[in-house]
Order: sequence, then structure tokens, then C-alpha cells
Amino acid sequence: MDNPTETPVPSLEPFSSITVDLRATLNRDVLTYVEATRIAGQVQVQFDNGAADSKLSRNVGFQLMGRNAIDWKQQGMISCFIMPNDPDIQLFSSRALKTAEGETIQADMDEHLYKALTLFDAVQSVGIFYAPDPTQPFNFSKFSGEGLIDSVQFPRETLMRQSGDCDDLSVLYASLLEGVGIPTLLVTTPRHIFVAFALKNADEAVDSLGLSKDLLLEYKGEQFVPVETVLLGGPFITAWRVAANTVTKYRATDEIGFIDLNEARKEYKTVSLPPHNQEVPVPVKSTLGILLKREPGALNLKQVEKRLAVYKEWLVRDPDNVNLLILLARAYGEVGIFGVAHEYADRAMKLDTKSTVPHQVLGNLAFMQNDYERATDWYLKADKLEHTAAIQINLALSYLKNGQLVAARKAYAEAKKLDAELAGSHPELAQLLE
Repeated sequence: MDNPTETPVPSLEPFSSITVDLRATLNRDVLTYVEATRIAGQVQVQFDNGAADSKLSRNVGFQLMGRNAIDWKQQGMISCFIMPNDPDIQLFSSRALKTAEGETIQADMDEHLYKALTLFDAVQSVGIFYAPDPTQPFNFSKFSGEGLIDSVQFPRETLMRQSGDCDDLSVLYASLLEGVGIPTLLVTTPRHIFVAFALKNADEAVDSLGLSKDLLLEYKGEQFVPVETVLLGGPFITAWRVAANTVTKYRATDEIGFIDLNEARKEYKTVSLPPHNQEVPVPVKSTLGILLKREPGALNLKQVEKRLAVYKEWLVRDPDNVNLLILLARAYGEVGIFGVAHEYADRAMKLDTKSTVPHQVLGNLAFMQNDYERATDWYLKADKLEHTAAIQINLALSYLKNGQLVAARKAYAEAKKLDAELAGSHPELAQLLE
């Protein structure tokens, strides 16, 4: 603390007392503290006892939380971590948009939607994955009834560590969006947080894609696209649809909140981290290009239906074809149309209860909708029919995302015993569970 702060105290009657909140102004050196640290300080009281001015001093100790600490009772603090002007964020976003210039997604796509989609795929392209923190998961106090000192990574830390939980990935994605001029909100539900961004022209954006306006979130008269930032690995539309379903679900029970970053920054300013020498990954065309090529067919509902029309006509002629039902269930699930996907998967299950495939497809659909308990149930049922490494991998993933670390490690170890090569193709699990 370079400059001690002063706090005025009102006059006190003899033998009376008062509690005064003291605010300390700390210098930038506090950003070098990663772990909680015990700090020494001094409190001085200067007063007039009627005869002369007097001064009392007392040395005090207090705990300085690490720079990544956040108290969710003060939800606006999250704005301190969102750093749109950080050099690493600017480099990543500019490289992503430059790399995507040669990829044609849709000529008339809303500018904000195009940039947001590109940045979402860019994050995937550098290998970043969702890794829940089993010891301190996000726990939004407004809906849990309790506060929690959580740990949030700064966006550059998530880029370098290649993983993060829901709040880490939300901070990274919001930083990237705001870094390219897209207004952004954070959306909170019980034990979860994700991102929403404003469209430039909402009506034209959804109409051109044949999508429903139910996929949009209205906030203060503007239309926002909600995005489930933990769903890295699939097309953008899946993350969009899942987030929209979450908004609908929790709005009905009044368990949804919004963190307006513009409002939050009035009290909690964005910090500036000390310089570093580590290399931050950036998107490359060979990887990002592949991810962007899948987006037109997934994002445009008209194109999805056109692509699947031949299989649906075939199914009319052969309604008990389990393979066709599974194909359609997977295809609709991949683009986030889960109601239709479930209809096909349920039909397949009724026709072939002894196969693991319908069980795994239903498990995957639950997993994609963040219902990890239901996903686990389906995978366990599949495991009873056939004990394979692939099912154990799915169990490890669902256990991990549900915060069941011990069970996840056991399932991954079993997968490795059954098929070491398949287990090795999931380096994110090896990193977290071995």
C-alpha cells in the first residue's frame, strides 16, 4: 500500500462505540499474489480528546486473497476478469478473424453472429476444453443461499492452461467478444454461468437462417444470443440451442440472473496483469478451417432439413430401420434440435432394447444438454449390456462434468485397461484423471 487511506469518523459520546468499515487502496503488486497470503498492516486513529489531538496506532494482520479469488456475493466482480484490451486477447481474436476470411459461412449472416461463431470455433481449434473444478464449482449465491470464494482464471491463463470451468470459459469468451466490439452479458442460473451477446440486427439474423426467435434472449430491449461456453467440441448452433433451453427453463422458475458488464464496471474496473513471457496459442487455418466448414450445414435449419430429407423419406418406407433412426437422432442432436432427436432415439430404443447403441445415443443427448446424471444412467445401462472402453470413456466424461472425480478416475482407468489406444486419444482426460 503506497498511499494509506483516511476514513472520517463521526463524533462519539463518552463511553460509546462505533464500527467503521475501512477501505484499503492497494498497488499493482497485489496482482503478483496467486495464492492467499497473510499481510501485515497498521491502523492509526487520530482524535481530539478535548485537550489536545491524540494518535493511537495498532499493527494488524489480514489475509490477502490471491488475484484469482472472487466472492460471488459481489457478482459484479467478474467484470475485473474480463479483459477485452489484453494484448493476448487482441492477438487471438484478430488472428482468428483473419484466418477465417477465406471461409464462406453465409454471405448475409449478421456481423456479430459471424464473429461470435468464428471466435467460438477458434477457442475449440486451439484445444481448449471444459474441465469442471470438483473442489470449488461455480455457486451463484443468489440462487444457492450461500456465498462462495471461488477462483476465476484470467482469459490469458485459460488460453495458456488450455482448460477451464464454466466461469473461466465464460470470461475468456466474453473477453474475445468485447474485444471485437460485441456487447456481452453474463447469464447466471443455479450453479452455472454462461455468455450472451447482442446481435446487430436480430430479426434479419434469425430469419435468414430459418431459426425461431425463441432462441433469442431479450434484455433491456435488445436481442441477445445465449451461448453455452462449456460445449466446446460441437458446432456453434448446439451451444446456442442448449443455452436458449437453459434460459427458458430457469426464467419459468425465476432462477435466472444477468450480469450487465457495463453496469458492473462502474464499480469493478478491469485490471491489467503484469507482462509475461509465455507463448499463448493462436488459431491456425488448417484446424479452424475444418471447424468452420461444418457450421453452414448445422446453423441453417433449412439446410439441415434439406440434407436429412432423403433419410426421412427412406424411413417412411422402412419405419423399423434402427440404423436410420439412430442416424437421424444423432444428426438432429448434433445441431441441438433435441426434441426431434429424442423422438428418433426413443423409437430406436423400443425396437432394439438389447443394443448399446440407442442407450449411448440417449446418453449423449442428455450429456449435450448438461444433464450429466441422466447421461450417466444411460451409459451405465449400456455398460451392463456390453463392457467396452468407449462406454467407460463416456462414463468418465459424465462423472467428471458432474464433479464426481473419484468415479471419473475409476472409469478412465478401466477404459485404459480395455483399450489403451482409445483412452490415449482423450488427452484432456489423461491430464485431469491420471
